[in-house]
Amino acid sequence: MLESQKNPGGSQFVSPRTDDTLRFFLSAFQFTSDPDTPVFLHCKLYVTSEDPGPMHKSCTYRENRYADTS
Repeated sequence: MLESQKNPGGSQFVSPRTDDTLRFFLSAFQFTSDPDTPVFLHCKLYVTSEDPGPMHKSCTYRENRYADTS
């Protein structure tokens, strides 16, 4: 998760996980000038039938390195 490198603890995958789910959380925020303003999230999700490996993984940036969550 690229955001975790820019903002440690701001987003990360949640462990433990099952073979058919991948959960993550994002830090919440609110615009104080207009709390009803909609917020849109843009995510890129890549799905593959390949086994986990260097190019196929779910990981979060922690302690100056990526940590695998599989």
